[in-house]
Amino acid sequence: MRFWYQVVTAFALMAISSRAGEFRGVLRLNEAYVGSPMANVQVTADGAQPVTSEQDGIFDLNFPNKHPGDQIVLRVVAEGYVVLHSIMLQQVLLADSNAPRKEILLARPEEREAMARRFFQLIGDEAAEKNYREKLKALEAQHQADANSLSQLQNELKQAKASAANAAKTFARNDTGTNSAMYQEAMHLFVDGKLDQALAVFDDNRLEERSQAEQKEAQSLASDYQLKGRLLALKFSFAEAGKAYQKAVELTPDDFSANFSLATFHHGLKHFQEAQVSYIRCLELARRSDHPEWAAMTLNGLGVLHGNMKWLSEALTNYVEALQIFRNLAQSNPEAYLPDLAATLDNLGTLNDEMKRVDEALTNYVEALQIFRNLAQSDPEAYLPNVAGTLNNLGVLNWGMNRTAESWTNYMEALQIRRNLAVSNPETYLPDVATTLSNIGALNDEMKQADEARANYVEALQIQRNLALSNPEAYLPNVATTLNNLGALNSDMNRLSEARSNYVEALGIQRKLAQRSPDAYLQDMARTLYNLGNLNREMNQLNEARSNYMEALRIQRDFAQRSPDAYLPDVATTLNNLGILNRKMNRLDEAWTNFVEALRIRHDLAQRNPDAYLPGVATTLNNLGILNSGMHRMDEAWTNYVEALRIQRDFAQRSPDAYLPKVASTLNNLGILNRNMNRIEEARTNFMEALKIYEDFENKSPGRFSPDIERVKGLISQLRDVKPEH
Repeated sequence: MRFWYQVVTAFALMAISSRAGEFRGVLRLNEAYVGSPMANVQVTADGAQPVTSEQDGIFDLNFPNKHPGDQIVLRVVAEGYVVLHSIMLQQVLLADSNAPRKEILLARPEEREAMARRFFQLIGDEAAEKNYREKLKALEAQHQADANSLSQLQNELKQAKASAANAAKTFARNDTGTNSAMYQEAMHLFVDGKLDQALAVFDDNRLEERSQAEQKEAQSLASDYQLKGRLLALKFSFAEAGKAYQKAVELTPDDFSANFSLATFHHGLKHFQEAQVSYIRCLELARRSDHPEWAAMTLNGLGVLHGNMKWLSEALTNYVEALQIFRNLAQSNPEAYLPDLAATLDNLGTLNDEMKRVDEALTNYVEALQIFRNLAQSDPEAYLPNVAGTLNNLGVLNWGMNRTAESWTNYMEALQIRRNLAVSNPETYLPDVATTLSNIGALNDEMKQADEARANYVEALQIQRNLALSNPEAYLPNVATTLNNLGALNSDMNRLSEARSNYVEALGIQRKLAQRSPDAYLQDMARTLYNLGNLNREMNQLNEARSNYMEALRIQRDFAQRSPDAYLPDVATTLNNLGILNRKMNRLDEAWTNFVEALRIRHDLAQRNPDAYLPGVATTLNNLGILNSGMHRMDEAWTNYVEALRIQRDFAQRSPDAYLPKVASTLNNLGILNRNMNRIEEARTNFMEALKIYEDFENKSPGRFSPDIERVKGLISQLRDVKPEH
């Protein structure tokens, strides 16, 4: 099968020379500068004799009747290949015969869009990084390179690269070749790395003249404004970029592309309300069109946005509809839509995990992973990062489901992929290496492999500290998260002073971040306060612990008012531990109030999602049983323990490794209560069953349950001295 492209457009004419025109080019596969040369490919254009590319991919076209400055349209005929983008076929004859050859990239039809997206992404990233270096140099020259200025500049770089990613998708997917001469001229300059010259093409006066003279060509002019917005974003001129995107929408209010560009621009800058308005407009336009892919793209964007806003139910509705559309599209055109299907599945998996819909999340991640693995076989550079990302997410999910072996396998494969990617591109992939290392540290901590966990956290922390030196805005949140995890590990290892230092440093970082962006960082701060409260309680610094818990609870209640599904579980957890603290401080009535409220929340949550929240119900029942027992409410305590035990036994049938130790703990408490109620034989039965469980687990994990075994044996021994009353 033969493929050829021909696109007819006019360029702004350059100065004309009297000598004949010549075009010097080189054909490569997929990648500029490094792609394999394409030999024996026929190339021609009107006014030139056809030629065939040589072994190194080069070719020369001679135009006897054309001159430097004339525009030409190349035609490339290659068996089984297409040109990466029509912009490469639309050229201008140059006067300088020593100028570098123009790169013409080819790809297989099924890979064209992915390769074009990567091509434009690299160009956009290079432009953004060049502009970053220039601005940094200017700050240093003016002695203004302080922490705040550097942080703002790094954030602008991040936003510019996000804009470049959105632009790359648009350029790759919407290759019509029918844009204005100004658009084509600017695109050529952009591809050649001449960003300032490309922006100069879109002179405001020229655009305004066209706006008045070409009312019938509003669509073409709107495309020009969109390109201007994308180029301005690469220059970190976000306010001006926003005006350009808005102008495109004003010119063509019913155009999906203009509205979608405005929506993704606002979303990237975290202008959530403005983004939502634009996405909703896009959805209206998409539903009226015969382009289901527009609706799917918009719904996926809305899902991400609503997830950012913690509107989880709305996000779920968005993703489910987007997923169905992408499934239908992928059946008829898998090459084009399988990547979108997999990405939506991955997003839906993350949302379902956050909503404690773990079985649904597992199904989502497994399907996404299979698709990404298949895609990575033919294009590893494009899709291996997605494989690693989904593996990491799947590891988090499996860990939460107490599937530690599966979680370990997921994390280790993700880590290996990310380490390999970081060798050639450390700036992009080292943050991912640190993320997976931190997750492996948490898993090792859970598996009581403390030394390995500490090594994981320390390596992750070192990577993140180094990254934060040059980009504090992006990486200080990660530093704080890893410090938090390291603090929890040090606490478990009884390195309490080190744990305190970890938590205090993490809390200091998060307080500063939350002052600038409370919605983004207050919840992380609450989590650190909660952990610090646990540590202070353990160190018997009870007033400090109470202060920590109360501040965390205040933050969590505020978030729970806006998004109860997402944050009520945290409220219940903090209430539960505040109850334990109040019991220890002999504030028994307050402890009872804490436990009862926590229990009510967890019961309500378990009504909708029993698998996720019934274990928490059992935990609070156990704590309430201890409190009621201490307050001599023996019957209430007995009811609490029995209900907790029923829940835990049910879960232990499905997941014995995770829940049998909890069964043993509750049996221990129930045995003590029965002993105090002079139910000696019932107490003995409770203790003996608990001992059997602990001894079985000790055989599998020597040393882990020795203290529990000794404690229960001591309780059984004490029963021999107690005679039941008749």
